[in-house]
Amino acid sequence: IDEAIVDGDTIAISWQASGTNDGAYGYLPATHKAVTWTGMSFLTVQDGSVMQEVTNLENLSALLGDTGELRLSPSYAQ
Repeated sequence: IDEAIVDGDTIAISWQASGTNDGAYGYLPATHKAVTWTGMSFLTVQDGSVMQEVTNLENLSALLGDTGELRLSPSYAQ
C-alpha cells in the first residue's frame, strides 16, 4: 500500500503488487518474467465490514505480451 485516505465510510487506497509469471493465466502461457501492477481501490465500510470494493488497474503492461501487444482471447480474435 502506497497511500490510504479515509473519509467517513470510504477508503481510497493507492497500491502496487509484483510477482513472477510462473504459470499459465487462462490462454496465456507463463513467461517467467517479473510483472508489476499498480492500481487504486475504493472501499465502502459499514460496521467494520467491507460492503463494496471497486478496483482500477493502472498498469496495463502486466497484461501485455513480450511484443507489447495486448493478446486477446482466441474467441475475441474471430
